[in-house]
Amino acid sequence: MVDCAHNFSLQETFNYDQRYQVPIGFAADDDASLSQPKGMGTLMDFRYLYTSFDGRINRKPFWIASVIMIVAAILFSVVIVLPLSAASPILGALASLVLSLVLLYPAAAIGVKRLHDRGRHGQLMAAFVAPGLILQVGELLGLTGSLQLIAGQSVYLPNTLGWMLNLIAVFVGIWALVTLGFLAGTSGANRYGPDPRASEAPQPATG
Repeated sequence: MVDCAHNFSLQETFNYDQRYQVPIGFAADDDASLSQPKGMGTLMDFRYLYTSFDGRINRKPFWIASVIMIVAAILFSVVIVLPLSAASPILGALASLVLSLVLLYPAAAIGVKRLHDRGRHGQLMAAFVAPGLILQVGELLGLTGSLQLIAGQSVYLPNTLGWMLNLIAVFVGIWALVTLGFLAGTSGANRYGPDPRASEAPQPATG
């Protein structure tokens, strides 16, 4: 009976460990603390990816989270933004701005953690998102262009300010894409936390 109870206890402990895997962005240490953000784990923790500004993530979780947001944005645009734009360009611009604001927080969360992985301050993310938001607000207020009738169709054409902001947005967008999506993080721990790649390295066999 004692051996059976002991084996049952070990099995329960094993099942508990399997149910409560350490999520992505965290690494369990000897005292089972989940307070230290770390890169890839065995389970994708989207809550951490989209809501936390602490710690570091490497390129793989960044791209996974980004692709999901891009797909969601495309679906929203097809279902809501495009029909509204066909009915009223102003309503379309407003819907597009609302979509950007909704995605701003999760995009900033994954971007800041990626900057941390690069050893950069998270405030740089503000410079990455500002040009696009300014351009959308300017379009909504009619400051960056106007509707022109071309071949019987109303087409939005940017003015000089609009073209300048578009060029700045493209330049900053490429800068952000390279920095966040393609450049590797710092090797080893930095001031924002341990290297997330360390949790992905194969562990040596024991015993």
